[in-house]
Amino acid sequence: MDITTVNNLHSGRDDWIINVRVVRLSNIYDNKNGTEQILIDLILLDEEGTPLHAIVRKNLISKLKPFLTEGKVITIQNMKISDANETYRSVNGTIKAILLLTIYITKMKNPSLKIPLHYFDFASPQILSERIGDNEMLTDVIGTLDALGEIEEKCIKGKDTKILKLKILTKSSSNVAELEQQQPLVEDSDSDSLVVEEEAITVEETAKREEVYAVIMVGGRQYIVFPGRFIYTNRLKGTQVNDKVALNKVLLVGTKTSTYIGRPVVTNAVVHAVVEEHGLNKKVIVYKYKKKKNYRRNIGHRQPNTRIRVTAITGYQDFPAVTLDSIKS
Repeated sequence: MDITTVNNLHSGRDDWIINVRVVRLSNIYDNKNGTEQILIDLILLDEEGTPLHAIVRKNLISKLKPFLTEGKVITIQNMKISDANETYRSVNGTIKAILLLTIYITKMKNPSLKIPLHYFDFASPQILSERIGDNEMLTDVIGTLDALGEIEEKCIKGKDTKILKLKILTKSSSNVAELEQQQPLVEDSDSDSLVVEEEAITVEETAKREEVYAVIMVGGRQYIVFPGRFIYTNRLKGTQVNDKVALNKVLLVGTKTSTYIGRPVVTNAVVHAVVEEHGLNKKVIVYKYKKKKNYRRNIGHRQPNTRIRVTAITGYQDFPAVTLDSIKS
């Protein structure tokens, strides 16, 4: 079988040979268990600059992962091609590649073959407008995350799906006042998953915002927190989902220009958060053994946890700050 290109591939065969560069590699983990990898998602680029979406399933990750590195040029043999009929595709094409157990990956032997280093397909405001309500393609947008909305539950294709709305600011050379639209970015899986909807806002100038973070103590442990992000802590007893909590053990607050160091806490500083869910950590196995006593105990434990989302950090402004100027002096 001769080496071919992406434009000549079609479904129905599993013995294709192709020279490609791995331009994007994403490790996909289980939503429920964040430490278990279930997929490797790839974007491959051939010598003509044509992209190809490829996947490595769970049973082959340990075997093929050492041969797959972003930027590396490889020759893939025995590659299966199938129709790309799923939604939220990362490449605008009708086919995808599946790396099988019989696949053979080697370093490309033709050094004169030139394959582009990168592949980007950024969407203009006009393309974004055309993709409203269209869930076939993922969309690449460069901008600044301006606001993080609340998680909403909707029924999409008969499944209960969680929707997270983002507001992204982008800078355009054209004098466009404002453009708002929603575009799904992540496909929902068989279980309850999170679908991100983007609101793309194009403005001439973006106001500079002060970024703030804090170090807090919850249940004897220290966490670094940012407004709009979530953390997992030990179970907060007496709280329910959607309850608002105020955490006043703030050890440090930092901004772009100042740092507020507690003695031992920052007086009057409060981190406001919302309880999102109660769950359990990954199972830990405790095994006890006594030799020559026929004593063995295998015990599993899952520590209860709580996920909270930080909404604001307040009350630290009146505390003496350590600035860059004071350090230099």
